[in-house]
Amino acid sequence: MSNIINHRQFNHDMGAELANNAIYNLINSGSWKNIFLKTDLVKTKIKATKPVPDGRFYSYETSCHVAIEYKPPYSSLDEVGKGFSQCTDYIVDRNNRGDFLNQASILVVPDINENGNQIESIYETKFKDTVYNKNNIALVTYSENNPSNIRVVVD
Repeated sequence: MSNIINHRQFNHDMGAELANNAIYNLINSGSWKNIFLKTDLVKTKIKATKPVPDGRFYSYETSCHVAIEYKPPYSSLDEVGKGFSQCTDYIVDRNNRGDFLNQASILVVPDINENGNQIESIYETKFKDTVYNKNNIALVTYSENNPSNIRVVVD
């Protein structure tokens, strides 16, 4: 059985689900030591109004919600940039009582998109220059043909 998945076999939501499951398994196994999510994480409901993340986890140990924004391999650089902005929206989003809905977010993007843009390299630099130790956004990439094959780039 091939380890490579043809990304055109599934739509955006299916790719997001594959990536969400991979993140869940990575944290649940203890392989990714994230300060917001511990091994007790669970998948949680997503609100129906914008901004709407592609996934969301909750950790009982940390009492934190983390929103996931997934971009498929056919995303342009502009679309990946929108995903970066969406991650910021998720961590400033509040409920009607004024409480933050998410304490962190994760941007999940292909390491290289279909246009050959080196997304991981471009966004690793952007994250280290603008996000790292300033905002609660992590960068996770996946191999172009398999959203289940993820790598934590900036935590």
